[in-house]
Amino acid sequence: MAIFSHFLKKSTDDLSLMEAAQILRDQPDSAILLDVRSDEEWKEGHLPGALHIPHDQIRQRAKEELPQDKALFIYCRSGHRAGLAKEDLEKLGFNDVHNVGGVLDYEGDLVGDE
Repeated sequence: MAIFSHFLKKSTDDLSLMEAAQILRDQPDSAILLDVRSDEEWKEGHLPGALHIPHDQIRQRAKEELPQDKALFIYCRSGHRAGLAKEDLEKLGFNDVHNVGGVLDYEGDLVGDE
């Protein structure tokens, strides 16, 4: 039964993407919103204020491009790649990392690259 509880567990932390977006609106300097989708997905539209590092580049770029003293709210399309990126970031020593799910759950407007 314990193995099934892992699959039944919500795929994200207790924080949803909408809650993370609200925190960032209220306290913009409190955290970093990180989009780990592909370059193509990013160009199609992303959350306002998000940084972009594709999940397969996290290990190479995170230490140089992300602050370790702020919370990281990570999202992708559905939450799966955000979970992979969260694991990688924790292995790199980032402590305050949250998989907030997927852009499919976002109820606001997306912005695109000009």
